[in-house]
Amino acid sequence: MALNRLQYKKYVSYRPLGWSLTSEGKQEAKNKHLFEYIPSPFKKDSPDITIVAFDIPEPERKLRNWLRNQLKIFGYKMLQQSLWLGPGPLPRDFLERLENLKIRKNIKTFRIKKLS
Repeated sequence: MALNRLQYKKYVSYRPLGWSLTSEGKQEAKNKHLFEYIPSPFKKDSPDITIVAFDIPEPERKLRNWLRNQLKIFGYKMLQQSLWLGPGPLPRDFLERLENLKIRKNIKTFRIKKLS
């Protein structure tokens, strides 16, 4: 049943030697990998020194939800729907993931310095 759905979506094809991924299936698998979560590099008591603000359009809801969940994993707290406060600096692999998802341009980060 599942293979039939994947074949209908052109993600797999059946050949005499068995099932194999099509180029569309390989691309879909790559896209799914981009939505995996990155473990938090921060300690539980890390100070909140970074603000993350983002504006991701409604048609990109999956990306927006992924970003919110990822920020929660990092220990960020929501100030508003698209304004979060948490530890920093953000990990390099997270920033690279934003680039690969083509949403880095929609995200601004601000570092908070202590006032003397």
